[in-house]
Amino acid sequence: MSCGQKWWYAAGPALLALTLYWRVYSFDFTNLDDSQYVTTNAHVCGGLSPESIWWALTAVECANWHPLTWWSLQLDHTLYGSSPAGYHVTNLGLHLANTVLLFWVFQNMTGAVVRSVVLAALFAVHPLHVESVAWVSERKDVLSTFFWLLTMLAYGRYVARPSPGRYGQVVATFVLGLAAKPMLVTLPCVLLLLDFWPLGRWRWHGATNMEKGERRQKSESIRSNPKSEIRNPKSGGSPLTTLIAEKLPLLVLSAACSLITLSAQSKGGTIAAIDRLPLADRLINAVGAYVTYLKLAVCPINLAAFYPQESFRRPLLATFVEAAALLGVTYWVYRRRKRQGYLLVGWLWYLGTLVPVIGLVQVGVQAIADRYTYVPLIGVFLAVVWGVGDLQATGAVSRRFVATLASVALIGYNLLTWTQVGYWRDSVSLWQRAIEVTGPNFPACARLGKALLDRGQAGEALPCLRQAAGLLPGDAEVHAFLGLALFQLGDRARSRLEYETVVRIEPRYAAAHRMLGALSQKDGDLEQAATHLRNALEVDANDWQAHWGLGEVLVELGVVDEGQRHLNEAARLNPRLAKRPD
Repeated sequence: MSCGQKWWYAAGPALLALTLYWRVYSFDFTNLDDSQYVTTNAHVCGGLSPESIWWALTAVECANWHPLTWWSLQLDHTLYGSSPAGYHVTNLGLHLANTVLLFWVFQNMTGAVVRSVVLAALFAVHPLHVESVAWVSERKDVLSTFFWLLTMLAYGRYVARPSPGRYGQVVATFVLGLAAKPMLVTLPCVLLLLDFWPLGRWRWHGATNMEKGERRQKSESIRSNPKSEIRNPKSGGSPLTTLIAEKLPLLVLSAACSLITLSAQSKGGTIAAIDRLPLADRLINAVGAYVTYLKLAVCPINLAAFYPQESFRRPLLATFVEAAALLGVTYWVYRRRKRQGYLLVGWLWYLGTLVPVIGLVQVGVQAIADRYTYVPLIGVFLAVVWGVGDLQATGAVSRRFVATLASVALIGYNLLTWTQVGYWRDSVSLWQRAIEVTGPNFPACARLGKALLDRGQAGEALPCLRQAAGLLPGDAEVHAFLGLALFQLGDRARSRLEYETVVRIEPRYAAAHRMLGALSQKDGDLEQAATHLRNALEVDANDWQAHWGLGEVLVELGVVDEGQRHLNEAARLNPRLAKRPD
């Protein structure tokens, strides 16, 4: 098969993904971290510059170190400005590139063109991947996977013809991937799995880990394309210790990145303490998550942007059954390693790549997340596609049955993905769907209320925010949102009560002090207004609204010179501000 024909095969899954995701160019930002990553992040909104590049290299903002992700977002702002369309198009472009790369990686390593196409198609259209593509803040996922797959492609070339230059390409792409997201810390172990199958580099196993039909297919691919990077492994392979030593530079980089990430997340307060989430609970959640992701891989319905931990609690007996099932599958694939090495590789790929996000180190308050499956599900798809392909090759099932099964799966996933993509068009639809799937929970109710408030629908936002406040009464932000909703509805008395609750919970909440100042000014209590506005400026000296409000209050109190200074400072901070009337 010619290279041109292979490009047509590679383009098929990518075009399929394009038909499902093209609508994202018209989608808005969401209030799920997009403000922190883009819309209110001054370092991103300033575009690419020497200062912003250096900031990205040294910052641990959003509790992560991922400078390459920040640079890509800064570049988007330079190219597209503040419009969300460009950011979404970049995410989609990376997903399409990942789909093509996935095909090329496994086609080069195995010579199995049709199976590689099906593998890439499942990756391209699976509904669990919608979150990684349609959510702007998850740029780090699609970007890091791009370099993950480039590293695998470079590794295949290195194994075919080892040289320091080719190994340097492996290291370079790996470093870029780590700089996009620390998810790549498990990649050296995946490369070791690929040494077992399909590369056949393990001495104790040699090349016998590939079945005869698969090896015949590889040989035919080599004959039809002499320039292919595919090569039969050397007779006898290499000792496992040698293969591990070969990965040592990558393992050292993984360890360093892990330490940096743990430090950043600890400082950012995103890692749950042991006393808040005991180790036993983490292990139970991890076992349940492994099983849940497998269920969702087969039947990806009722997906949501947030899954509360409470909704995934299960009896201890169920956890033991699930753990036994996972161990049973592991033992079964190990027993079949000599003739069906892809089963062991696919299964361990799935188990291993989920380790950083399975909840043993709990980051955030979610039980699971769709985005965590973007890379791990490749292992599941790999085992299934090659397994079904071998059943068909040995005559255990008919070609028609396999074609029908693949068609039904892809059509079903296409329909589900098309629907799931639509929920990401804006924050309101996203959180309405989350509440519909998981029931009322604090993050979803609070974010839905905020989204409705941003739309100017204070009346519709009020019940959502009250429900959120009832679920977590000690959250200052949701009370601030309630205060704003009541203020917009003209209920100044209840608005004041909410803002007073905010400052009791969080005395240094600048916006609450500013709003209390505005309410006191409207009520004619100018001294109290000045006190609150000064408190706001103690927390945030660059709050132009507080400067303007304090300036007006001081002028009314007769302290004209000081009031004018604050008005001038407000105008400096916000040049578009109208001049104060005489």
